Amino acid sequence: MEMTAMPGENRRRSARFPIRVELKLLAPDQHMLLLSHTMDLSVHGALVRANRELPIGARVRVSIFRELPQEPLLLNAEVVRIADGDGERLPGVGLHFFDTSRETEHLLRELILDYGSAELEEFDAPV
Repeated sequence: MEMTAMPGENRRRSARFPIRVELKLLAPDQHMLLLSHTMDLSVHGALVRANRELPIGARVRVSIFRELPQEPLLLNAEVVRIADGDGERLPGVGLHFFDTSRETEHLLRELILDYGSAELEEFDAPV
C-alpha cells in the first residue's frame, strides 16, 4: 500500500486500535459530506475509509457515532495522510484530531475500550 504523508509522518502520540466506528466527516472547503467508518482509531487520530480524496492539510469536522446516535463525539481534525487501497486494505485518509478537550479525550478512550473489549470477546468466543 502506498502512503502519502507529511514530513515526519510517524509523529503519533498514542497507539491506534483496529476498531470500526461509524462516523460522518464534513469537509466544508471541499464541499464534501462523507458517511463512513474508522479503520483504526486512537485518542489523537484515526484512519478513515474514504473513496474520495481529500488534500493533505484539509480541515474537517468529524462526528463519531456512539451508542446514543443523538450524542455523537464532535471532533476537529486535519488530513495528515492519504492511504491508497491495495488488495489488503481499503483506501482512506489519516486524520489528526486537534483542539480536543480532556472530556472528549476521555470519551474517546472509553469508546476504544468498549469497542476493543467487544471485539476481543467476539474473537475469543468458542466456535
